[in-house]
Amino acid sequence: ALKKAAEKPKPLGYEPVRVQWPMERCACCDNDVYTNEDQLLACEGCHTLVHQSCYDVAEMPDPEVGWLCNACEETGGVKS
Repeated sequence: ALKKAAEKPKPLGYEPVRVQWPMERCACCDNDVYTNEDQLLACEGCHTLVHQSCYDVAEMPDPEVGWLCNACEETGGVKS
């Protein structure tokens, strides 16, 4: 049995575009813009990012203590 030579892929007719989206986006509003007055919080349990204003967090939590989103507070910080 003759083996068929590997065929080259056909040209696409266009050049693919590689897009990289910023990973630091708010899970509530899908915006990546933040300010000193409205920072992005990262949940210690699930690593979800949210704006302070979107999640109604008046002050940034102590980095030594960390912060949990409502879902992780319910599960004790355990991913479901």
